[in-house]
Amino acid sequence: MSAEGALSISIDQARARIRWSHGIFFGSLLVQGAILAVAVYVFVRRGDFSGELTLQQLTRMGILEVLVSAYIFWAAFWGVPVVWEWWRRVARGAMPESAARWLRRLIPLNLIVYLWFYCAILAVGTVYGTFGGGLWQYVKARNLARGFSGHDQEAVQ
Repeated sequence: MSAEGALSISIDQARARIRWSHGIFFGSLLVQGAILAVAVYVFVRRGDFSGELTLQQLTRMGILEVLVSAYIFWAAFWGVPVVWEWWRRVARGAMPESAARWLRRLIPLNLIVYLWFYCAILAVGTVYGTFGGGLWQYVKARNLARGFSGHDQEAVQ
């Protein structure tokens, strides 16, 4: 495969990831918004306003929660694959092949260790994506997708 072929694949992958990330964000907004609507409906039907929050305050807090959690889903979509690649690079050089074969024989222990590492990768990836890494990965993918699409032809000429 030529270098140009590899480049076009990465541009297509960047565009596909951007489309998926938009779907994840708006999909989670839709699902969580529906859950919020049902919760507010049940709250209103019960008529129990004896708490400290009014219906308007509860609705505002619910909308804020929906937006924040949709962002966290979106950020995890961008952050977890990056942390996964970091872990694969570190793990490749950290353990000799003979030790890896020996560990594979210990299936129950191996399963627990694998689950722990997957949970750690998921947690670290979500935190990385939430606190700016997801936005950084999105901007990199967007620049890659836009940079070769012909939008910059006017600036070149």
